[in-house]
Amino acid sequence: MFDKDRAVPNYGLALKMSVELLEDVGINSLPILVQAIISSISRTVQLTSYGEFSASTGLSHEEIADNFKSDDGVCVYKRDSEQYVIFYNEKKDDNRFRFTIAHELGHIYLEHHRIAGTDILTRSELTSAQYERFEKEANCFARNLLSPAPLAKTIKNFDETGLYTLGNFQDEFYIGYQASKFRLGFLEWDLNNCTDEMISFIGETFPEYKMYCINCNSEIIRGSKHCILCGENRRFLRSYKYNKLSYTDNHANNHSEKCLNCNNSLITDNASYCRICGYTLLNKCINPECSSINIPIAHYCNDCGSETIFKSKIEEIDNVKEEPTLYYKDGVEFDKQTFKVKICPRCHNEEFSEDAEHCRICSLYLFNNCEGYLDEDEWGNQALVEQHANPSNARFCETCGRITAFYKAGVLTDYQSYTIREELPF
Repeated sequence: MFDKDRAVPNYGLALKMSVELLEDVGINSLPILVQAIISSISRTVQLTSYGEFSASTGLSHEEIADNFKSDDGVCVYKRDSEQYVIFYNEKKDDNRFRFTIAHELGHIYLEHHRIAGTDILTRSELTSAQYERFEKEANCFARNLLSPAPLAKTIKNFDETGLYTLGNFQDEFYIGYQASKFRLGFLEWDLNNCTDEMISFIGETFPEYKMYCINCNSEIIRGSKHCILCGENRRFLRSYKYNKLSYTDNHANNHSEKCLNCNNSLITDNASYCRICGYTLLNKCINPECSSINIPIAHYCNDCGSETIFKSKIEEIDNVKEEPTLYYKDGVEFDKQTFKVKICPRCHNEEFSEDAEHCRICSLYLFNNCEGYLDEDEWGNQALVEQHANPSNARFCETCGRITAFYKAGVLTDYQSYTIREELPF
């Protein structure tokens, strides 16, 4: 894998090793924290600043730089313990010494010390061809460690004018202007050396390049005109670095997975109201002129910026100890197709004829439909309509929020009484 006599830099190998290091260490966000990488490999690699080395040896920064023949940093291989020590000049700006550390890691992972048979990589210890090859390979490793090519490509693609690409590279990757220029200059070259597996890993590991709110740093849902957490209007930028919103596929469909009022978690797919307390499961905008329904975690409407119905409930929940999810188990078994109960919930009779609609013992209607509403046709005839079927423990209709037959008949208690009964120790 490592060719001692190779004269041409092996950029493909350098790129491969940088991606493998990201994968091994578990890095999945920007900027790449080189100190965190060093901490995870501390058994074999140690990090020491020129200042720390100065304190222990009495040498000045200038003397250290002169001895190491580098004002930025150097990596020393300790053969007896098979460990490496990266020395870096902490007086350089953060972006500079971050790149220096990444560069020296490149020398380590590409085994340049072993290939050259030396403890320290300086011009005097290497042939000019070796030195040039090692430096180019370490630079390739460093730029792809700190600014992976697939991520850089996405940034470049979103800057149609090309005016902001270098600045965006600096902001996203925490690299200097010169490193940003090299990142852009070698971008297509590095992408050509990326395998499909590398590109797939980077794409699946790091966040998407998304719009975020510059006021609260939260992710912006695609198509939103306002931030759903702070209400900010259109002051959005695009980045890999933002606070990712926590929501599921059901949330993306504007459907709450748990009632914010009674903590009921028995929610039928596409239900609009909680079957236990009747509270809405859809986070509607309170602005009467706006009909938008937002995902459950939204404090503000993504269309008009007004508060949502859930905002006060979310803040109330955030300010108290988390309450346990509740399962209301006072229903009886029922047919999932017809919703007809198999046991009378009032007298517990189990004997019904196939076509029975009422219990033969207590006369209870065997379907927990909601009460619907009285409609009148053009001839003045009245009839109850939209009596939706519901599970046997539903106090309220999941479709329209109206009261159900079993709750109206007193078969089911109100949810507060049920909760209290469940919490009693006897």
